[in-house]
Amino acid sequence: IVAEPGEMFTAYLDGSNPMTYFPLKDVLETVLSAYMGRRVEPVVDLVVLNQGKASASLLPLWLTITAVMIGVMVLSGSFAEEKEKGTLDNIRISPATDGEILLGKGISGALLVLLVSFIMLLLNKVKLSSEGAAAAALMLIFGAVSFTAIGLIIGLYARSQSAARAISTIVYFPLIFPALAADLSQIARRAAGVLPSFYLYRGLREILQYQAALEAVSKDILSLAGFALLLSLVTLAAYRNTFGRER
Repeated sequence: IVAEPGEMFTAYLDGSNPMTYFPLKDVLETVLSAYMGRRVEPVVDLVVLNQGKASASLLPLWLTITAVMIGVMVLSGSFAEEKEKGTLDNIRISPATDGEILLGKGISGALLVLLVSFIMLLLNKVKLSSEGAAAAALMLIFGAVSFTAIGLIIGLYARSQSAARAISTIVYFPLIFPALAADLSQIARRAAGVLPSFYLYRGLREILQYQAALEAVSKDILSLAGFALLLSLVTLAAYRNTFGRER
């Protein structure tokens, strides 16, 4: 913020991150009035830097929301419906093992997430280097596996499709909000550190907005890979535990 003669100011804001740009823009005049020590309405000349295209700054946000919504909310309901209607019991009669059945369900959910993500990238005409494209693909794959596993866990323990929808709705908000609000407070950042959605959003933002190299987002990719492995093992254990009690 640069003070001009009189009560005029020039404020330079980073517009590349809408999660911080919009809150700062709204409270800027209030902060300046408090700084001056009296109730006035200072004239602020707002200069937005790194704004670029609006779609470029919002695309990582929408990709993260889409991945969480499909994996957690859509898949949990469809899996619970199969269990409720007995379709899953018919599948379990086949020679397929528990791991193969879960693998098939997980692949179908992950492919749906990846397909929708690819369409969104295509419609926004995103152009990435080969290294950036590889990094984005890895992040979306591991993110899709993580959220699909969460959806399967909800579907396994929910007694009906309606219960699965209700549970997934409750899980969705705390899963997505801290990750998107991590830049706004330390509490949100600490909470976001234990969520796969945080690493997916942060990595995609670095790749899509700043053309980050693979090495720059390697920690986010490894974190997502760890979440994908851990949640997959938990899903397999929950599957065997749920259907083991029914035998």
